[in-house]
Amino acid sequence: MIQPFSYVRRGTTHHSQNVVATKPGRSEMTVIIGAHYDSVSRGKGAGENATGVGVMLEAASLLKNVPTYATVKFVAWGAEEAGLRGSYYYVSQMSQEEICATVAYINLDMVGIWDHFHVYAARNGDTWVRDMALEIGRNQGMDIRTTPATPPGSALQVTGAITWHSVTWVSP
Repeated sequence: MIQPFSYVRRGTTHHSQNVVATKPGRSEMTVIIGAHYDSVSRGKGAGENATGVGVMLEAASLLKNVPTYATVKFVAWGAEEAGLRGSYYYVSQMSQEEICATVAYINLDMVGIWDHFHVYAARNGDTWVRDMALEIGRNQGMDIRTTPATPPGSALQVTGAITWHSVTWVSP
């Protein structure tokens, strides 16, 4: 599904879109896996954020024929580098039922461009999603690090409506 939206920045109207693919699960619960497809203004965009989109697409490919308990939504956010516009818009369009059904959000941003991974989580870090990500990473021998609180200015702030659920942010 394409979700178009517009926003005004510095007096100019801009148009963008989110790209949403939904893999139905057996329950009403939903996990959202997101990555922004726009890039920073400096650099080539390979790390910021082609890496996140690549990991998201590979996860979607690996899960496409695997039955899942929760519905999984894969979302490529537009205009995130312009102030998290795409993810803010997406959340603003969610119904209360969709918000309540969302049990986790995993934001893939600049994945694997450094020599270690960071996993952050909402609610001061105590979420099952963060703990699972840490366990998987450590079991794979990855240098994976975390902090107990959400990093300031991170994409987690976009999920204001759903931060009482388990939310994880993956970044270098």
